[in-house]
Amino acid sequence: MAERSVRDVIFDTVSTYFDVPRESLSDTTTAQDIPKWDSVSHIPLMLEIEENLGIEFPLERLGSVENLGDLIVLGEEFIAEGQPS
Repeated sequence: MAERSVRDVIFDTVSTYFDVPRESLSDTTTAQDIPKWDSVSHIPLMLEIEENLGIEFPLERLGSVENLGDLIVLGEEFIAEGQPS
């Protein structure tokens, strides 16, 4: 089986976590676009994404994430750098 892309992992995780159609997600999707995505659900979602990708995002870098596309780029950068979880 082919390895899943960072985009696929993030979209699948967000879709499952918030029970929204994967097709409704895009790189420009923000927390404001998903009614259930609030400050309380944000941290557990990020932890689940980290677990699914096998990395840990530094808190200072997460502050610059404005949409799913930014999160995808951040995940790809950390995987390329070989950041351990």
